[in-house]
Amino acid sequence: MTTEGGGVRASIFLAVNQQSGRRAESVRLDELDRDQLDRDEMIAALARITASERFRKSERIRDFLGYVVAETLDGRGALIKAHSIAVDVFRRQNFADEAGDAIVRTSAHRLRLFLEGYYHDEGAGDPYRIVLPKGTYVPKFYAVSFPAVDHNVHDDSLRGRDQGSGVLGPAASGP
Repeated sequence: MTTEGGGVRASIFLAVNQQSGRRAESVRLDELDRDQLDRDEMIAALARITASERFRKSERIRDFLGYVVAETLDGRGALIKAHSIAVDVFRRQNFADEAGDAIVRTSAHRLRLFLEGYYHDEGAGDPYRIVLPKGTYVPKFYAVSFPAVDHNVHDDSLRGRDQGSGVLGPAASGP
């Protein structure tokens, strides 16, 4: 990763989107610094995520994501800790026990999996990504750049099949 223009540049590889049948593609994620965040755009991104089929199944995960995004957008990201999530999201007043901490860690892991699945399927074309990095409960926000698609490029993996390679060409025809 390199720092460029105030944001961290990162490139990730997205697998084939099963719903749309889109080919796998590389997209560029530009981390948005606090001063680059458009609150309305991030709230809209959050709304798309929580309205998705995957997130509608778990109120706990929706609430967790909504809490950490709101706290971060309100400038309180540094205050997000397991204790605050346990108390404010999961209503665990007696957080002194290990069970409260385990609930937060397990829910964070599930949230990361939900986000990964969302961006693989329903959210593959979203212009922004909200990511909960491992080791923290403070989300990061990314703007997504999709590469231009050249419709004149042919798939080389199919080219040999129609040029007499014997797979589908004349040699494969009957006796």
